[in-house]
Amino acid sequence: MEKPEHPLPRPSQLIGGACIILSTACLPLHGVETTESGSQPETSDTYQLDPYTVVGSRIRGIDLEATLPVVKLDQATLQGSGFSRIDDTLRSLPIMADVFNDGVAEGYDNFGQGVSTINMRGMGTAANLVLVNGLRMPPHDGGGGIQLAYNVDSIPQSAIESVEILADSASAIYGSDAVSGVVNFKTLQYYRGTKLGFGAGFHEGTNSEEFSGHLIHGQAMGDRGNLVLTLDVYRRSNLELSEYPYAASSDFTDRGGRDTSSIFSYPGWLFNPDPEIGFPPNSRLTYPAPTDNPGLEDLQRPEHGYNANGAMDYLGDKRHRGAYLHYDYDFQEGINGFLELYHQDTWTRNTIPATLYGPGLGAAPLPVESPYNPFGAGRSDDGEPVLTYVLGRLVGSGGRVFEVTNEIPRLVAGLRGTVFDDWAWESRGLWSKSKSRTERINFHHLDRFNEAMEGVDLDGNGTITREEFFNPFGPNTDALYEYMGLENTNRGSFELWMLEAHASGELMAGSDWSLKGAFGLEHRDENLSYAFGQYEKEGVIIGSEGKQDGATGSRDVTAAYGEMQMDYKEALTLQLAARSERYSDFGNVTTPKVSGSLRILPEVLLRASYGQGFVAPPLPVLYKPQFSRLSYGWYLYDPKRDETMNYDFFSVTRGNSKLEAEESDNYSLGLVLEPMAGQKGKQRFLSNLILGLNYIRIDYTNQIDFPDQQWLLDNEDRLDKIYPNQEVRIERKDPLPGDPNPIGQVTVINQIYTNLLFSEYEGYDIWVEWPLDLAEWGTLKLRWDGTWIESLNYAGDELVGTQFQPRKRWTAQFSWSRGDWASTWYLQCYGGVKPRSDKPEFPVAGDAYRVNAQVSYSGWSDMRWTLGVRNLFDRDPPFHSWSGIGAHYTHPTEKRFWYLRLEKTF
Repeated sequence: MEKPEHPLPRPSQLIGGACIILSTACLPLHGVETTESGSQPETSDTYQLDPYTVVGSRIRGIDLEATLPVVKLDQATLQGSGFSRIDDTLRSLPIMADVFNDGVAEGYDNFGQGVSTINMRGMGTAANLVLVNGLRMPPHDGGGGIQLAYNVDSIPQSAIESVEILADSASAIYGSDAVSGVVNFKTLQYYRGTKLGFGAGFHEGTNSEEFSGHLIHGQAMGDRGNLVLTLDVYRRSNLELSEYPYAASSDFTDRGGRDTSSIFSYPGWLFNPDPEIGFPPNSRLTYPAPTDNPGLEDLQRPEHGYNANGAMDYLGDKRHRGAYLHYDYDFQEGINGFLELYHQDTWTRNTIPATLYGPGLGAAPLPVESPYNPFGAGRSDDGEPVLTYVLGRLVGSGGRVFEVTNEIPRLVAGLRGTVFDDWAWESRGLWSKSKSRTERINFHHLDRFNEAMEGVDLDGNGTITREEFFNPFGPNTDALYEYMGLENTNRGSFELWMLEAHASGELMAGSDWSLKGAFGLEHRDENLSYAFGQYEKEGVIIGSEGKQDGATGSRDVTAAYGEMQMDYKEALTLQLAARSERYSDFGNVTTPKVSGSLRILPEVLLRASYGQGFVAPPLPVLYKPQFSRLSYGWYLYDPKRDETMNYDFFSVTRGNSKLEAEESDNYSLGLVLEPMAGQKGKQRFLSNLILGLNYIRIDYTNQIDFPDQQWLLDNEDRLDKIYPNQEVRIERKDPLPGDPNPIGQVTVINQIYTNLLFSEYEGYDIWVEWPLDLAEWGTLKLRWDGTWIESLNYAGDELVGTQFQPRKRWTAQFSWSRGDWASTWYLQCYGGVKPRSDKPEFPVAGDAYRVNAQVSYSGWSDMRWTLGVRNLFDRDPPFHSWSGIGAHYTHPTEKRFWYLRLEKTF
């Protein structure tokens, strides 16, 4: 079977302009060898679907169209970064912001369990659109948590051929809700032969290991058919936070930071009810070591609280299994049918510290009848029995565990062909579903805990032994923990149906100009559902409150779009596009986009664009049922009390059916320089150098936001003005007796999705591409990308440089190849965090750097061996005093990681 000549450009190509490929040339694209021009050698039986590349001093695209900043990452670049998973590679890019690096989003943050997401420009995970082959991916349902995100780790990794990133809005073609940009995963659609791959790696000095394997197979099916099949598996064992020396302790006072240890400790802490024993009233007392015979004479004031960092996973256990199938068939000349199917299931298991209890969590006082009450039947001045309140942790039962299973099936079927010789058309149908199951293991029943405090007859013999009373200060029996324990399962799903058809081609042309067009129709149905487990609904889990009986929501959207593109010679390109959409719940809207490029000199290309965005509130933010969890505030600073919140409070979150649609105006201005264009014979060393600069501005109105807890604390006194008539507020209790601070501690932070009055983003993207021919020494390529955020205005507050948004990020990739040998170096930098204005004495996190390196050899028996290391110099992240792990969450924190990869082609 000959290589199929699919009659594209498709709309995704037409709007893309000149697309810059970040190609390392050190790891072939699933074995694809490219020529200097980026095309496939005639002897090869594999090919790349898109013609874009960087060659010489010219940017090759469709007639030199370069109106929009588009970056394409092929498999060589993705693997050359050194990361094991593509989602980690994407998060390392400078244009990504405000997300955890190193996959931590699926680690200790138990609101985002099992989700690996991206956030372009820090504008929110819902502001960037994620596609697979130009069609939408269903967002992760959140499993009842608060996250609205695309789980970019839900695609079989071996099926991914490349990733396109449009660092601009794309309202005309893909959707008016693509405000901050588009990420498009392109899957492998043609391959010949069979390839097996294996990988293994480990975090140095830890017990965490990972293993992976994949199979890629492609063959002709008769004279007209083509089949591609991929399978992959991945497994990573957990990495405990205690295995990171810089984060093993919750006490950072020795580095000028805070003691974030928890007051919910083991042995438990009690509030002193009797000043006659020599301690002030209501002071906190405990025992120096666990004991089953607590007495008054051994009580003392605690020096430190519970080290939560020593009892939680940083990265949990993770397993993936994925399968992908692509089949296409040429019915006749000009008509091709295709079918794509994949299924990915992921499983993650993460451990957080053991269940905590206390009077603020519904725990009853330790009764005077308890053999573990050191005060016994002591009496206060008024002659009434003393109430002994205790707070602590059920350490003896082990940590609480979240097990999250995600299943993502996807089916696409369609036809494509040509008409009128040069017009390409395509029609497709899509069904996909994101299903999640979140199991909470080793949690505890509040009512049964209180029964155990008073003694429970486990044997049913009519008597209660000492061992059947709960001991807050020492060990308890397995039978007692089993009686109090429970498991609960929440389920959620997001289902997407979609029909789409489009056509593109040349409308008319002259001797030195041409006019092209792209037109399409789209319809989609979205359905969301949540179902909570029994104990969640009843509100009997310690640290949780009652919830609704789940929720459902649905929407259908019909859209029509069109784009006209005019090219004049090789100097001018203009694009005008519009998209009209009808929402079943938010009416009709039309959004325009205009862009253009002008080559004023052979060495200078200018480009600019303006577009409007419209985002109807996504279903999860409209219908998310109320979700309440107990949060430990070690990561928060309370400016009203001038203290770290080393205690627990309730985070209450829910959707908001009163949300309004958000709108945006997007501007971009770009410059591309090819200093030696037309002078290659004179300056061979600099002949291929290309430099680029893009200015981006996004003005948001009614941006849908989920307010950050620290930001709410910092702005507590003006929340009623920022969020009028919305339930975003902070609740506090009265000060405890003897507390010198007249303002009580926080008990509840109410967060709901809400509309901001306005927000603005302004920044610069800078890049350098420089391939070098070193003659007998091989080839060398340099790619440098940087993002400088000038402003991120959040309802009147500037967030750039604060703990919410570092100002600068950059990455650099050096790739060298010569014969059978190749090597890649990948450098990252994050920085620009300044002191808090209200606490300037807090230490500031400096710039963070990381170097990944790898070397490959492919000169033996059709095998490629790759040895690599991430964080080559084993650098710890700079200390960040506001963080519970001592590092800013956007800084690279991973320890040195060694890996070996092997690929065998048959």
